[in-house]
Amino acid sequence: MEDQPWLDRIYCADARSMADVPAGSVQLVVTSPPYNVDKDYTDHDDDLRLDEYLAMLHAVWRECYRVLAPGGRLCVNVANTDRKPYLSLVSLIDEQLRTSDCRWLHRGHIIWDKGASAGISTAWGSFGRSSNPTLRDVHEYITVWSKDQLRLDGGGPTGITGNEFVAWTRSIWRPEDRLKDLERKILAKLTDARRRGKDDAWIAESIARSVWAQAADEGSESIWSMTTETGVDHPAPFPEELPRRLMLLYTKPGDVALDPFMGSGSTAVAAVMEGRHYVGYEISAEYCRIAEERVETSEVWETSKVDPEQGVICPSSSPGRLRPTIL
Repeated sequence: MEDQPWLDRIYCADARSMADVPAGSVQLVVTSPPYNVDKDYTDHDDDLRLDEYLAMLHAVWRECYRVLAPGGRLCVNVANTDRKPYLSLVSLIDEQLRTSDCRWLHRGHIIWDKGASAGISTAWGSFGRSSNPTLRDVHEYITVWSKDQLRLDGGGPTGITGNEFVAWTRSIWRPEDRLKDLERKILAKLTDARRRGKDDAWIAESIARSVWAQAADEGSESIWSMTTETGVDHPAPFPEELPRRLMLLYTKPGDVALDPFMGSGSTAVAAVMEGRHYVGYEISAEYCRIAEERVETSEVWETSKVDPEQGVICPSSSPGRLRPTIL
């Protein structure tokens, strides 16, 4: 780490110049740029002319290309904007990358289904009438690109489970927040039942009752709900689950994930939780402080769940995945 002082740092600087990051040193760029819809950011004008906005993004993508390793991926989370008329921002970014003098190879789109958490309202003045009904976007996109080649040099096992790999290579993502809650409850019940010497039939019935109770309480749809990040002092945070999934698809432990629009730090938090290095750029000193505080909090691991055979601590925030912290 001493000879790589740029690792695990958030620079309070403009990502159009990321001179601290060596060329070819990053395996994944995952980011959600400002959407240029007049959000109340600190230290950023989110109401640029469209040509100015695209020029800013173009300069950032060029730097991302420089720092990515051959085959490294650029994953950009973006929503389409405006209604008068509609602006397909993902199409503009795709065309920008496709026509760039950098050699970007498009890998496709992931659709982030935000479901009930999406906040765009309908055109109530036209409710039930043909005059001007407005479509409500309840999704965003992650557009995925590779640098120069499809295969990442030095790729290896990522730590992803088989079920996760099958689900996350589908083009529509619905983070299973409720499913994680259910997994935690089942693990707790299983541990308690084994401690008390219960037989398999008793354990099976107990788990079945837990599943039934959650389905009845929340409704089956809620298991698949996509939620945005809450409780973060930032006008447009994206959930940690998005960069976490991308890291588990596209990087192995010890790889480097870069976020050129770090914001409140979701990418850095996900990197810490999954054993990756991070580097970020953010022009707002306030958001840098928030991001660093979130990273520090994520590095505090509870020791309530220990795997005695492997000798590692499993953080309670991620009960199914072991972080290699030696006891």
